[in-house]
Amino acid sequence: MAVDMIKGTAKARWNGFANGTFAQHEQYNISGVTDNGVGDHTFTFDTDFSTVNYSVFGTGGHTHNSPLGITIQQYDTDSVARSTGNIRLWMTYDYHWSASELGATKVDCDELDVIFFGDQ
Repeated sequence: MAVDMIKGTAKARWNGFANGTFAQHEQYNISGVTDNGVGDHTFTFDTDFSTVNYSVFGTGGHTHNSPLGITIQQYDTDSVARSTGNIRLWMTYDYHWSASELGATKVDCDELDVIFFGDQ
């Protein structure tokens, strides 16, 4: 099976600190990041995607005295959260120490990597 290298190549990426004060280390095709609050960021692309059907992958790290499993998810599934020119993402973690502590909490990541794939 042949691999379509155009579709299989990252079209945008961002790496840096997102812990209240953004410090970008590296970026590609990202014109800006908006801090909407704790763990809530909008990434704007230099070159828009051709449709909203692009893929997002991200990892985040946070200095904490307990292990945190950080999840990067779309803000919401409506058109406000994702467009061809930007996407709003939440960074959250879950505590699973007891049933009373279940649920996601937004967090600013000390290190954040986000990668985008799709047609432009």
